[in-house]
Amino acid sequence: VIPASLIFVAPAIVMFAYDATLHHIAKFYIVFTIIQDFNSNGLYFLTFALCLSPETIAESTRFVAGKRALEQTRSVKYFYTWVLLCGMWAIVFLLKLYYTMLFLWLLPIFIVIYGVVIHAFPYCFSGITACPPHTGPAVEFAGILTLAVFLAWFCFARACFLFPCLCAPEVPGWLAFPPSTDLLSPLGETWGFKYSALFLERLAGLWDGADWPHDCAFEPDASNYAPSGLGGTPQHVMSFMAENIVAQGTQAQAQGAALEALRGLVQQQASQMEQQASQIAALQAQMGAAAPAGKEYRTGYPLW
Repeated sequence: VIPASLIFVAPAIVMFAYDATLHHIAKFYIVFTIIQDFNSNGLYFLTFALCLSPETIAESTRFVAGKRALEQTRSVKYFYTWVLLCGMWAIVFLLKLYYTMLFLWLLPIFIVIYGVVIHAFPYCFSGITACPPHTGPAVEFAGILTLAVFLAWFCFARACFLFPCLCAPEVPGWLAFPPSTDLLSPLGETWGFKYSALFLERLAGLWDGADWPHDCAFEPDASNYAPSGLGGTPQHVMSFMAENIVAQGTQAQAQGAALEALRGLVQQQASQMEQQASQIAALQAQMGAAAPAGKEYRTGYPLW
C-alpha cells in the first residue's frame, strides 16, 4: 500500500516542487530509501506498537538470511524501484496530456501489482517449500485479507469518482472525461465524507428498487464553464490582464503625480530666483543713487 502511494507522491514533487536543487534531489533519495527499507521499517513500527521488550525483540526478529532470502529481497526491491520509476513518469506525462478523475484507478492497480509480486515471489523462486506448513498459510491469508480490506475501503471512499455515472448528477460524468480545461469544479473545496454518504444513499436506493440515474451529465452545461472575456478568453486570463492594466494605470498615475510635484518645485525655484534677481537689481540701484558723482575728497580730518 505504501509503495503504491509513493508513486502518486513523487509526481506531485516533480510537478509542483522540483527545480533540480540539492534539497529536492534529497527528497527523491528519501523516497527511494523508504521503499528499500520498507520491510525493516514496518518491523520497527510493529515492535513499537506492541511495546515489546529488547529481549523479546531480539528473540522474535532473529532469522538467518540465506542465499534464497537475499535473492528474493533484492528481486522485490528491484521490481519496486522500476515500477516506481516507470509509474511515476507515466503519471507525470499523462497529467500533462489529459486530466481526469479516472487516474485514481492507478492507485489500486499498483497496489494489486505490488501485492501479487510480494506474495508470489517466494513461490516463484522456491516452489511450495517456501511456504511453511504451519504459519505460512496464515501469514499469506492475513496479508491478502488486509490488502483486500484496504482496496475495499479505497473503492468505497472514492466510488463516486471511480465510477462516472454512479453519483450523477451531483458528481457529473464529465469529471471523468472533461472536454475543456476552462471548466469549474462543481464539487467545492471540501469533500470530507459527503460523497461517501452519497454513495451509500445511492446504493440504498438501488437496493430498494430505485432506477439508475438516466442523466449521467457527460456534457457540461454553460454554467460549468468559467466566464469568458473578449474573444473567448478564459476568465482567469481576463482577470490577470485586468489586474495588469489596473496596476499599470496606478503606476502611470503615480508617475504623473510625481512629475506634477517636480514641475511645481521647478516653478517655485524659478519664482524664487526671479525674486532674488529683482532684489539684487533694486539693491544695486540704491547703491548707485547714494554714491557722490564727480567729487573726490582728500583730507585727513573727519568729514563732520
